[in-house]
Amino acid sequence: MIEQIRQLIAFDDSRHNLIVNSRISKFYYMEKVEELMELTRQHHEVRERLRQLSAWMDECYKEVFCQWSRDVRWLNIHLIRNSARLVQ
Repeated sequence: MIEQIRQLIAFDDSRHNLIVNSRISKFYYMEKVEELMELTRQHHEVRERLRQLSAWMDECYKEVFCQWSRDVRWLNIHLIRNSARLVQ
């Protein structure tokens, strides 16, 4: 979208036509291009922060998941062994 707006601005700059200049405000579009560029930059920053947060969460809680897996495995084996003793 930014590129299309820039093309319109360039077209307006290349034509010194008062009718076109009175109908199309290149300054409006120049302002919107700047806003879009800033929003795009902020979007990239937020995505990078979310990626870093996700990596941090994975690292911090990987050990929790591993311990949980071991505990569930042990508990299942323990319950199976105890239920087998009750049957005997």
